[in-house]
Amino acid sequence: MVFTGQVEAPPLCEDATGALRVGDSRVLLLARRERQAEDVRQWLQRQQGDLSEIRARLLGQRNARAVHVPL
Repeated sequence: MVFTGQVEAPPLCEDATGALRVGDSRVLLLARRERQAEDVRQWLQRQQGDLSEIRARLLGQRNARAVHVPL
């Protein structure tokens, strides 16, 4: 048995928010959003700098509280 397929381009459209959708469905194409999200993450990292010391201190405080909680 031989399968013969035909390639068709999906019906893509851009909605009002700039998201690409497949036809009238709720399916989004994520590549553009993921790039934008990565750009935002990089921008925030440049603005905020290295927060690893603050994170470590906060996690240490949380862990210390968890150890000292009476039963």
